[in-house]
Amino acid sequence: MEQMTTAAVDIGGTKIACGLVSIGEAGGATPVVSAVEKIPTEAAQDGEHVLARVISAVQAALERAEEPVAGVGISSAGVVDPRTGDITFANELMPGWGGTKLAAAVSEACGLPCRVLNDVHAHALGEARWGGGRKASSCLVVAAGTGIGGAIAHPTSLTSWFKAEVEK
Repeated sequence: MEQMTTAAVDIGGTKIACGLVSIGEAGGATPVVSAVEKIPTEAAQDGEHVLARVISAVQAALERAEEPVAGVGISSAGVVDPRTGDITFANELMPGWGGTKLAAAVSEACGLPCRVLNDVHAHALGEARWGGGRKASSCLVVAAGTGIGGAIAHPTSLTSWFKAEVEK
């Protein structure tokens, strides 16, 4: 597998972290994270303000990249529709974040494909693939931060509670 680099973003209630992640020959079996910068989310400002901060953070990461970037991967607080990358719900800690068409907006602004997962779902998938759960048939991640969430992940898939809501 050739090396692939993506811009990676973690959007939480208090901070936005954005960096570059390389996987493949140069990255070895484990992803290599580099050029990470963190900024306050400023969630109380509203969803449009947070979106502008995310786009700015991604554009800055793309400028820091030393090789071509294949796309953008985002983990976000709130309920995420993983098919569209839309934030379908966010609580009062991130007013106006619910309804944000995150993947479409970032893709349009940066000219790259973008995929979005809930932050805890992304955490669980990473643990199952490369972390503490990599030798297990599945792993459970429960995270408490600004909010609380959980997910069950397998090395190649994610059991998402959102799926049941989408199929109703």
